[in-house]
Amino acid sequence: RRAWQQIQRYAKAKLTPSRAARLRTLLEAFAAKYGNTKLAASIQGDITTLRGRVAAGEAPKAGGWQNLFDGKTLRGWEPVKPTSAESHFAGTGRIYVEGGQIILEEGVHNTGIGWTRDFPTMGYEVVVDAMAQNGRGQFGSINFPMGESRGILVVGGWGGTIMGIELVDGHRANDNPATARMATRFEHWYRVRLRVSRARIEAWLDDKKMIDFRTAGHTIALPAMHWSEQPFAVHAYKTKASVRNIRLRRLD
Repeated sequence: RRAWQQIQRYAKAKLTPSRAARLRTLLEAFAAKYGNTKLAASIQGDITTLRGRVAAGEAPKAGGWQNLFDGKTLRGWEPVKPTSAESHFAGTGRIYVEGGQIILEEGVHNTGIGWTRDFPTMGYEVVVDAMAQNGRGQFGSINFPMGESRGILVVGGWGGTIMGIELVDGHRANDNPATARMATRFEHWYRVRLRVSRARIEAWLDDKKMIDFRTAGHTIALPAMHWSEQPFAVHAYKTKASVRNIRLRRLD
């Protein structure tokens, strides 16, 4: 009861993003420790209401950047798990945080992390700093939502030579109108920026705009082997990779 009273007192103030994150932590701790008590059962409605306030308080306003990685923990993230027999997320490598980075160890195919919290489906921009340390596959990829569909931004695919969107009209990232040539190398940090709006998909590598694809008249789909339960995910294919500075902002 004292723990619940503490939560109620904390929730009386205006929920800034930082206070909302703190309140989420308090609610998660309360559920873990007291979730099976009679008191918890009697206040489920209040808890649900508070969780709604937390989600609204953590959501960034248009133009403001939200950090999705705190540099210390995997809070808000979980490993991408295989969802079908075709999935490339079977046999993933180890995932951990070290030196302010999320380390994705090389797996049989893909090793990835998915964002478990609220994520927009349209009108947003994400930035990820990524580095391939070593391996035998592609640099990395980003699974992203686009309205009712999902797509994947491939970075350094096909031997580090391709940056592209797939599937576009059923075609892979190396063979469709949303494809660009590139060259990546190991042990080098790249800044990947992806912008998704109703009219187009845009992508940058560092400060160079690589993709500017108008989506009207085209279909975007996520390949079956890359399907994840989480709408937004970052993963590497047969490569040990590091990611950091994962940020999100909503567009006006």
